[in-house]
Amino acid sequence: MEVSESSEVLVLTEIYESICMYQIPMKINEDLLKFIDKMGQFYEDMGIPRIGGRMLGLMLIAEGPISTTDIEEILQVSRSSISTNIRMLIISGLAEQVSISGDRKDYFTFAENAWEKAILVRQNKLPPLEEITQEGIVSLQKHGQSSKKLEEMMDWIQLDKKYSELILEEWRTLQKKEKQRKKKHGSLS
Repeated sequence: MEVSESSEVLVLTEIYESICMYQIPMKINEDLLKFIDKMGQFYEDMGIPRIGGRMLGLMLIAEGPISTTDIEEILQVSRSSISTNIRMLIISGLAEQVSISGDRKDYFTFAENAWEKAILVRQNKLPPLEEITQEGIVSLQKHGQSSKKLEEMMDWIQLDKKYSELILEEWRTLQKKEKQRKKKHGSLS
């Protein structure tokens, strides 16, 4: 069954109206809800649960830390789903838990330096994969079997390591330039 765009807008409008009833401390309009849903779909297409992508989308547009309760109300999802997905986002370096003085709630935000952290998380996962791959190659060769696929995998790992480092260096250069630009214009944030 195909959902028409007008049905989707009606559902999003209903969600938006229900959100307004909770008086959440951020303004979420239909366009932002669509953005959040598109982020969910994008990440789902990449193998990450849709709710994780939606949570990431929400944190990207939030003006500050957002509580588990706010995430639950805005996205209409269960606390267990939030817990599972926030762990994944924290492990990947894209989100972080923050505290607000005098408040016992859990708050989350898009991680400071998230893109750099995401690259570093990926880089840190490559050495164990490289070691496992090398062990597989040695085992296959020891028994006179072809290790062509694993050798190709090792080539890919080496390429990934090389270009991840180049991306990280370029990212840090861009961040440094942006920081200098803001400092020059008196808007360091």
